[in-house]
Amino acid sequence: MNRKSLLNKFLANECSAEEAKLVFKWLNDDPTLLDDFISEDDWVSYINQENKSKRGGDSLLRIITVFILFGFLFILTNLLSTSTDEPLQTASFIHEIYYNPSAQPKEIVAADHSILTLEPGALIQLGIKPDLDFRRVKLFSGRVSFKVAKDPSKPFIVESGTLMTNCAGNRIHRGL
Repeated sequence: MNRKSLLNKFLANECSAEEAKLVFKWLNDDPTLLDDFISEDDWVSYINQENKSKRGGDSLLRIITVFILFGFLFILTNLLSTSTDEPLQTASFIHEIYYNPSAQPKEIVAADHSILTLEPGALIQLGIKPDLDFRRVKLFSGRVSFKVAKDPSKPFIVESGTLMTNCAGNRIHRGL
């Protein structure tokens, strides 16, 4: 059997395994062998078919990219709206920091009329909501005395280190 008839048999997918191995060897040695058997129209239709299959994958990739982009934008807008909501909630909570660098006790009257006496070297953060329904003092260093305005419905919380105390209306001393 000559080369031309064996190549035709190979292209028609009618050859044996041994004949296919021989044709593959010929094609590896001389890839231009198929140029005589396959017309230019066949090559153009094959190339167009390959391009169409690639374009189909490209459109799928574009659709997936659009979904990912919208998902990313959705998550980003939710994160930004969450982060902008938090400052509005904390903006209504007034934080004041007091420090007594002098050698004498320093007296502070809070918005709820509670009296805080800072001993020398005391550092605190006072947080009171404007409607006075929540009062909080965080002690960073030193000693502080409190005369808390009595109102059990509005807790007065004192933090010092890992200890947290809730005062309903009395006099307490706290230090680190």
